[in-house]
Amino acid sequence: MLQHRLLPSSILSLLLWPTVAWSCQAPVPLSQLSGIWQGEALTHVRAGVGQSVQRLEMQVSDQGVVKATRAWKSNPSQGGPPGHDAQGNPTYANAEHLLGVFNPNTCRLTLVETDDDGQFSGQLLSRQGKPYLEMEYLQSGRIPVVFHTQLYRQSGNR
Repeated sequence: MLQHRLLPSSILSLLLWPTVAWSCQAPVPLSQLSGIWQGEALTHVRAGVGQSVQRLEMQVSDQGVVKATRAWKSNPSQGGPPGHDAQGNPTYANAEHLLGVFNPNTCRLTLVETDDDGQFSGQLLSRQGKPYLEMEYLQSGRIPVVFHTQLYRQSGNR
């Protein structure tokens, strides 16, 4: 005689639970995303890995068109390697101009550098009612860079 194993009711409930589509909560108007967002990142470059501070200052139109500046700095006293400017010179701080779009249907932010090959993208999320940008940066080629960061809106702006 076959023995039947029953799934516990909690597991069965999860298996039968209808799939709920996630939807983002984009601000209206989108220009409310404008301002300064900042966070720390663990940055990986060819010379090694180190902490950096990432600062994104954005101007976002109501249509989701973005102009931005991403400034970063690392602390050499903490043993981190230098980054590079667009000409390939080693430096511990730099600012780069970006342009991009914000998709209000997915809350995705996609930015590209105007003087280099970097791509900065991520998503607007919220934790306990506090919005933040979950972002990744990728740059391949002769000066590869990659990092992940959570950027939080800085006080004093929108």
